[in-house]
Amino acid sequence: MRVSDTIGRMSFTANNELPNDIDQLKKLILSQQQLLSSQLEAHNKEIEQRDKQLELRDIKIAKRDELIADLEERLALLLAKRFGRSSEKLNDKQMRLFDETELEQAIAALKKELQAEAEPEEEGKSKRKANKSQPKREPLPDKLRRIDIIVYVDEDEKAHMGEDWEMIGYEGSEQLAVRDREYFVKRYRRCKYVRKQGEPEPTEHDIKVAEPTPVILPRSLVDATVLAKIITGKFVDGLSFYREHKVLQREGIDIGYSTLCHYPIQLYERMELFREVLYEELGKAIRWHLDETTLQVLKEPDRAASTKSYMWCNRALFDGGGELMMFHYNPRRNYEALQEWLSPALTTFSGVVVSDEHKPYARLAREYSQIAARGGCWSHARRKFSDAMKGRRHGSEAHLILKDIATLFRLNKSHCSQSAFC
Repeated sequence: MRVSDTIGRMSFTANNELPNDIDQLKKLILSQQQLLSSQLEAHNKEIEQRDKQLELRDIKIAKRDELIADLEERLALLLAKRFGRSSEKLNDKQMRLFDETELEQAIAALKKELQAEAEPEEEGKSKRKANKSQPKREPLPDKLRRIDIIVYVDEDEKAHMGEDWEMIGYEGSEQLAVRDREYFVKRYRRCKYVRKQGEPEPTEHDIKVAEPTPVILPRSLVDATVLAKIITGKFVDGLSFYREHKVLQREGIDIGYSTLCHYPIQLYERMELFREVLYEELGKAIRWHLDETTLQVLKEPDRAASTKSYMWCNRALFDGGGELMMFHYNPRRNYEALQEWLSPALTTFSGVVVSDEHKPYARLAREYSQIAARGGCWSHARRKFSDAMKGRRHGSEAHLILKDIATLFRLNKSHCSQSAFC
């Protein structure tokens, strides 16, 4: 019942049914006051209940909005993974929003343009155009051999100049040049001696020949330089043995394809003696960078060609500079394969291990107490924020963290360009 209805009934009673007795009139007024107060109290309780319901509804709406926003981000992430590019690189428009350097440059260029417009133009001169930034050309490495080519003034022009001119120096420029591959034959001519004596035909004890020069593969048709070229082309540049075989054929060199394929096996057998030395050096390093990648091996015994195998890698860094790269093949990717590979060097290693979140690396750091610490790989951590960025608007925490990681990469790159210890 509303308060206005109660007041109306009180007015009606006062005009038509009021008693003449003062005591009865007081009782009537008192009862009306009690009725009004009870109704007001009930009305206030009803208002409080409605306020609580509205508050609960606001909480439910807020939770629903958060759920909708989360579902929208998940949907955007799934759509980006399903239909978008798999690359982690942000597009140009996104990067411009977070590149403070470009923003500062744009502001500075705008200020220059405003100042140029405010200054009066000089008579007889055209309006100045904004200077376009030219791409920076990186200098050629200092380690490359330099060949000076002196360019003289033409003889006729020099004669026309007369004796009044004096040479004061050179105007220089550089261009990168390459000398195409040149295959040549190394002939080993060992000195041969014979004992001076009167016999017409000396015996074998009277003849002495210099010892053969040590080579990496005895009785092989190629020397260490050709072997290095073949191995580098195969395992660094991705040039197959078949293509290397065709290159040699174009030069008129006949080396069988199976022979080229057998060279790495022969080198492995010869280099096996250095395994203990390499493990000993690994134990002296201060930091290991560990990683693994898939590898397909053809015609492996008891394994299908489509079965995945793995190549493990350890990039060891030493105090004072220098590094050592060591690779290891194993058909497995578990902890036993990792521990079996590194166990000879783990007895003396006491540095830091840097790796991704693959579980065998974490277990290795737990089970070997001499490992000082284990650090995460920023490249793998960046992938998580890159996935989170795909489902969020610009300016989110994921975008800001990606920007900070990019700053770390840029600083590390500038540091590594100045130091070999990276």
